[in-house]
Amino acid sequence: RDPNHAFAFYNRGNAYDANGDSSTAIEDYTRALMLMPDLTNALNNRGIVYGKIGEPEQAIKDFTHVIDHDPQHVLAYNNRGEVYFQQGDYAAALADFKKANDIQPGHLMFIAGQAVTHHALGQDDAAMNLWRLLIGQDDRYGDAGWVGEQMNWSAELVDEAHSLIGKF
Repeated sequence: RDPNHAFAFYNRGNAYDANGDSSTAIEDYTRALMLMPDLTNALNNRGIVYGKIGEPEQAIKDFTHVIDHDPQHVLAYNNRGEVYFQQGDYAAALADFKKANDIQPGHLMFIAGQAVTHHALGQDDAAMNLWRLLIGQDDRYGDAGWVGEQMNWSAELVDEAHSLIGKF
């Protein structure tokens, strides 16, 4: 009814993404952003979809734009950290996970991201200390599959968590 309603396109983009229609989700997020350029959640979600379909450069570009517009957008840091991790840029991933934790201290998702990234960097003591903290909060953190589902992590992050957990 209203072809200029940015939130309608944003919400429909979410629905398309949930149903696995990535290209239409990206189109709707893009349309929402054309109508409302400061709709950072649409930009963040578009970045997530780009990451899912194997376009990490575009995902990083979207997350960086969100952060430039809203430096406190904690999920954009986390999401960009996950893409950096998938690309093997562990230093950049760790910086983003730490920044997310600085904004929202103690959030288990950001601690988990830091732990697996420390592990990928060969910093086992730091990784294990953080993972012990997670297990102390919830013993299900001893199961990498559960962690991956809870965090909606890529295979790369889950594999690293599995490797880290195997050292306990």
